[in-house]
Amino acid sequence: MAVLTPHGLERLREATETHLTGVVRYFSSQLAEYQLDVLGETCAKLADGKIPTPSGGVDT
Repeated sequence: MAVLTPHGLERLREATETHLTGVVRYFSSQLAEYQLDVLGETCAKLADGKIPTPSGGVDT
């Protein structure tokens, strides 16, 4: 686990706008709407904590 110091949190806030501008410019604007939908579904599946095994089962 990571813990941000007050100074670190301020730096994070300062960087947010620049970071998000770059994400849009270099990543999400390069994808079609359906590709963003598929990416969202993929990320949701990965975030559910279930890890597929080579045999097709699921480890939790």
